[in-house]
Amino acid sequence: MNEPVGVHQTGRPVAAGAAVPHTAHDRPIVTPFERWPFLRRLVLLVVVFFCFKAATRENNARQQYVELQTWPLTEAVVVSADVDCVRYSYATLGCGRYCPQLGYNYSVGGESYTATNQVFDFKCVK
Repeated sequence: MNEPVGVHQTGRPVAAGAAVPHTAHDRPIVTPFERWPFLRRLVLLVVVFFCFKAATRENNARQQYVELQTWPLTEAVVVSADVDCVRYSYATLGCGRYCPQLGYNYSVGGESYTATNQVFDFKCVK
């Protein structure tokens, strides 16, 4: 404090040696990220991790779709169709995801096959 004795910035008189009153905005606001730098690094690491995880999943799905385009085309007959409700750990939230369940018959190269739907982007697990 390089103030002359007797006058404060506000213009109020101050006695020599007296403490100058502080207001709330005199102190800088310290966020938890500034107080604990490891917390900032941890949050950044988690964000980067999930971005890479999402990117690798997207890349895998894209590769599967590219491979799928090379498969021969054939006709199929749908033999069953249903919608299942997949519930997650919170039972009170109702249905977490609706998943189509399709059964179909098809033939390739003279051989008949029976299969159920396969969705590359997510798994319908009960």
